[in-house]
Amino acid sequence: RYDTSRLYLNADIYYQKISDQFSFYTDYQTLTSSYTNVGSSQYRGYETSGKYRLTHDVSLFGNASYTQTNYLDSFFAQDTPFEGQYGFVFKGEPLAGIPNWLGNFGIEYDHGPFTARLSGQYTGQQFITYDLPPVLPNSPAISSVSTAIAPTGAPNFPLQLATTPYYPNPQANLANQIGGYPVNPHFKLPAYLLMNIFLSYKLPLHGYDRIQYLKFSLNIHNLFGLHYYQHYFLSPAQFPDGKGGFLNTPTYASAYVGPPRGVYFNVAARF
Repeated sequence: RYDTSRLYLNADIYYQKISDQFSFYTDYQTLTSSYTNVGSSQYRGYETSGKYRLTHDVSLFGNASYTQTNYLDSFFAQDTPFEGQYGFVFKGEPLAGIPNWLGNFGIEYDHGPFTARLSGQYTGQQFITYDLPPVLPNSPAISSVSTAIAPTGAPNFPLQLATTPYYPNPQANLANQIGGYPVNPHFKLPAYLLMNIFLSYKLPLHGYDRIQYLKFSLNIHNLFGLHYYQHYFLSPAQFPDGKGGFLNTPTYASAYVGPPRGVYFNVAARF
C-alpha cells in the first residue's frame, strides 16, 4: 500500500479454497434429496485500486480485480449463479457466472455545494451453463460419482438434464457425444462496459430553524443505453417422451437482459 496526500495505491493477491462445499444432493439409490457437503472449489486472483488528486477539486479513481476459479472434485451441485437448477460439475471445470475481470474507473469533481462524477463499470467474460442431454445411454459410464448413486444398470441416469458449466471438459463432451449433442466449444459470455454519471447540488436554506439544506441529485445508470446480458444459459426443450423421460431435442438459449438506461432524481433534506 502507498498513501500520500495526492496519490493512493493498493494491491493484493488472494487464494481461497472451499472444502466440503454445501449444495443440494439427490441419492438415486435411496430416492432422497437433501442439502449436504458434497465437493470443493478454489478461487484465486489479485486486486488493485488507486486514487490520484489532479487538483484540489478533481480526482481520478479506479480499481480492478482478476479471478480464476475451478472445481476440485466432480459432484452434484447447484452450479448456476442463483442456485436454482439441478446440476453436476466435473473436476477442473470453471465456475459459471463469475467474471474473469471486474473494474471501476472514473473522474470526480467536488467543489463547494456541487459534485459531479463520471464513472465506468467493466464486467469481464464469464462462463455460462448448459444442460446435459435428456437421453444418455447406459454405456460408457461417464462419471464414477454418478455411477455410485445411479439405479442398477443405468450409471448415467442421474446426469440426464443436469446443469453444468459450458466448457470443453472431456467427460462433458463424452456425455454430449453419446447423447447426440455436439461437443462444447470454448465460449464465454462477452464482457461489457457501463458508463454512469452522478450530479448533486446542496442548496443552503437560511432562515429555517430545522432544515440546514436541500440536496438535489441526478444519477444516470447505463448512460449510453448499452444492451447486454447479465446471465446466459443453454438448455434443451423438455418434451416428455410418454415413458417418464424426455425427448432428445435441440438446445435453445435463455438470458437475463441487463437493465436499460435508468435516470434517477432525488431530493433530500438535512435537518
